[in-house]
Amino acid sequence: MGQTWDMFAEAEKTVIGMRIRIDDEPELVTLAYPGCVGMMGMNSLGVGVTGNNLRPTDAQPGVPWTFLCRKVLTSENAEDAARVLTEAPLCSGHNFIVGDAQGVGIDIETTGARCGRFDISEPTFVHTNHITHPSLLSLAEPIDPMGCTVERGCRLDSLLRSERGNIDVSSVQRAFRDHEGKPRSVCSHDYPVASGNRIRTCGALIMNLTQRKAHMVKGLPCQGEFEEISLASIVTEKRSAWSNEATTYRNHRYARDGRHPCEGSGKT
Repeated sequence: MGQTWDMFAEAEKTVIGMRIRIDDEPELVTLAYPGCVGMMGMNSLGVGVTGNNLRPTDAQPGVPWTFLCRKVLTSENAEDAARVLTEAPLCSGHNFIVGDAQGVGIDIETTGARCGRFDISEPTFVHTNHITHPSLLSLAEPIDPMGCTVERGCRLDSLLRSERGNIDVSSVQRAFRDHEGKPRSVCSHDYPVASGNRIRTCGALIMNLTQRKAHMVKGLPCQGEFEEISLASIVTEKRSAWSNEATTYRNHRYARDGRHPCEGSGKT
């Protein structure tokens, strides 16, 4: 399970890896940036989450996606993680993939007011930055003609399908370093978008949920070395460039009035 994080090129220097320990909660590791409570990551129970932006038309006040990722990483299994997302008062569009060490995978697409679920049954599953769930298509903004969400998704899906049955950390690393279609490639090199900004792959995370091992890289995957962080034991890892020593944060919780309406379901 893994994700590349594409953002404004200037964000690359802010990327950090955090290892967090809080009493009575699973230990976790997350790729994030300063001031952020968490993004994609994995906990010591073997639950992982990834999250990427979507563009719906119904944004509203609600809980930011980074807080949802952080809450997901207190979950005991993928179904518990999915409930965090489907019951939360959301604010805008994101896609979350949650998985656990038992092999359960669930994809949750969200808008500001609705969500759609895919139960992952195929050996590989890829999602990029556009809405695909049938129940949410009417709420999707048009795909940015200067973007590359469709191209990157198709290319990554092709790369992973070609290695079905043999996928390991190394094969995912190769896929994340792929340059076909550069600069609008899986490993993205400063491609321009309609806003005038330039987008770059600022970091990547690969997680083996069964082994409780995360592999992180800061910056372009093609130029950096992935560093392994293990949650398989409670022994503190040596200090590293990621500063992945034990760090304690106040627990973040949100108030909720009623259930978030999760509409529709589907299978991949």
